[in-house]
Amino acid sequence: MTISDKPNSSNQKFIATQYKEDEGYIKNMKNDTQLSPQVDPQVNPQVDPQVELREKIISYCRVPHSKKEIAAYCGFKDAKNFASKHLNALIKQGILEMTIPDKPRSSKQKYILVLKKD
Repeated sequence: MTISDKPNSSNQKFIATQYKEDEGYIKNMKNDTQLSPQVDPQVNPQVDPQVELREKIISYCRVPHSKKEIAAYCGFKDAKNFASKHLNALIKQGILEMTIPDKPRSSKQKYILVLKKD
């Protein structure tokens, strides 16, 4: 039986390789190197802060707040950059809405959590 017979096996192992450009060949770096245990610890820490930030914004916006107030609450100094990266994504997903939707650049603009209507 070969590795390709059971591609989803928990015993599946991968070989890490390195391409040597000057020599024009691929060299095995380490046989039987499992890549998945190395990937999981790297991905999870990056996702968790994003999810925590999203939840923090959602809980704070139960009452209307300006983007400057929300950014400060979340520990960001640049409200414009914060809004373009985080608030706009939540608006597109229908989680937050603007209090003055016809004037998105209004100085009195605030953001509030969208309440689901039953």
